[in-house]
Amino acid sequence: MLERLRVEEAFGRMRQEGPLQPAYLYELVSPRGDFPGMTTAQRKVGIPDEIPDQNDSNEEDEDADDDLVLFAQDEHEKASTETYAKRCLPILIAHVLKQNDQLMETLTYKELAGSLGRLNKHGEPWARGLGHVLSRVTSMIEGVDLNWSQPIPYLTTIVVAGQGPNKGLPGIGVKERWIGYEQLILAEKRSKLANEHEKIIRFGDRWNEVLERLGLDPVPAVDSENKKNAGGGWGGGESEQHKALKLFVKNHPELVGADASWFSSNEYVLRSGDEIDVFFKSDDWWIGVEVKSAVSDGLERDYERGLYQVVKYQAVLEAQALMDCPDKPPQVRVFLVLESLLPKKYVEVAKRLKVDVKDNIKPLT
Repeated sequence: MLERLRVEEAFGRMRQEGPLQPAYLYELVSPRGDFPGMTTAQRKVGIPDEIPDQNDSNEEDEDADDDLVLFAQDEHEKASTETYAKRCLPILIAHVLKQNDQLMETLTYKELAGSLGRLNKHGEPWARGLGHVLSRVTSMIEGVDLNWSQPIPYLTTIVVAGQGPNKGLPGIGVKERWIGYEQLILAEKRSKLANEHEKIIRFGDRWNEVLERLGLDPVPAVDSENKKNAGGGWGGGESEQHKALKLFVKNHPELVGADASWFSSNEYVLRSGDEIDVFFKSDDWWIGVEVKSAVSDGLERDYERGLYQVVKYQAVLEAQALMDCPDKPPQVRVFLVLESLLPKKYVEVAKRLKVDVKDNIKPLT
């Protein structure tokens, strides 16, 4: 308010124009009601005539993901931040451990508010102050020392805006930890977020160790037969749809120009440390296949990720072929096989990257 009214500038001008004029004493108070130029977000975080009860709020749907709303806090809400943070952490971890195929289905601020039972008088999710709750969750996690070789991933980034220009991205709190994040373009922000989400999923069962160190009850474990034992496991593991599509491709090598007489393998490990879903090998040809089941329909960006995975696997396999068979390297080809149709917005991307895509491949049941 001091900056908006330019009070210091006004006092300075008065002293220059008439230093002997009588002094005036001003008291700045929060506005009551609307004022000229007031935005919707300002209206919602401004202090009204009475501090509203958490369950007796004004309508908040339009700007529930606005940073001004997420980081607004009334005095009575500050005391509840710690309580909400302790309830929030197990909810986030339970959500992570349910994920399949290394795909992170994010939570919006509204969805998290609903899970926490923070509702307004209309029974709708109350997102106000969630920025402080999530900041406290991050502080709690950072205070855990398990002497691991790798840092604990940035868990609260799985909570994102559900609308507006930053839809699908976390709020302004990330800039405190991800220095330079604000200077990234949108595509770079999404890639950084996807990379962090993969780390969060791969952290697997170790999330329960974090809860235990904080004196909180662990969340139910995922069926151990449906997980990969890599770096602690990854969430809910591999979906049945993904398994079925991999097996179908392996049993039908003709789909990608391979032959039943060739060597074949699922989860073939490359020297880069990556695993390719299906691999066929003969003296003259190496053919790799990355598959995406219909599960990816719930997170379209995974199709874009698949295209770039193919580009990476192509380069790595060509390098391996050159090193293993320097006199006569086999030809290398990598495909992206999809159970669904490739989303239209990625068709041109596939063409420009020269990725061979075979979509609408339905495993026989």
